[in-house]
Amino acid sequence: MSDPVVINFAGEPVAKGRPRFASIGGKPIAYTPTKTRKYEAALQYAAQQAMNGRPLLIGPVTMSIVVSLPVPTSWSGKQQKAALAGDLLPTKRPDIDNYVKVACDALNGVVFLDDNQITFLTASKIYAEKPNLRIEVAMFGNKTNDVGGNDAGTSLADCRYQGTLIQAASAERKAEAPSGQQVSCISASSSSRRLNAKSLA
Repeated sequence: MSDPVVINFAGEPVAKGRPRFASIGGKPIAYTPTKTRKYEAALQYAAQQAMNGRPLLIGPVTMSIVVSLPVPTSWSGKQQKAALAGDLLPTKRPDIDNYVKVACDALNGVVFLDDNQITFLTASKIYAEKPNLRIEVAMFGNKTNDVGGNDAGTSLADCRYQGTLIQAASAERKAEAPSGQQVSCISASSSSRRLNAKSLA
């Protein structure tokens, strides 16, 4: 069995925006909002780093997505504490399925051939001190790792959006994402020691 692919993408997650329409030559044209396109392209780059040259996953796969959102600064200290403890959860828009759509579109042709391969999906939307989007994809039947950490052997990439560098034991990879946004990634091969997402945050 192949190891799961794990992507920890730091920064506030962006949900899939509704398509916009413009008129070109008198014909209506639908297009994806710029904010969505930039985030999706940067997430796709992070997924490429997580794959680290391995082939696309073929056949049925499982996907786990955790959307960690920032706590509203307008909330009282008591509310913020409750949110970080998991006693208050984000129940307003964007809808969780729009975050799932961004993840699926970004991973298409990078982690798997097509998102129609996803046969089992879990997604959660929570508050966190440091916003992050965490995606784990595995071949169906593989035992996935716990959300809090990653065991040695996992294909892992930790990336920060908008140019913030990550410090870790493994070699750093830094390149310009297709969107023009600076994305810094660290990719851990199967021989790397265990990396904990919290220690990189």
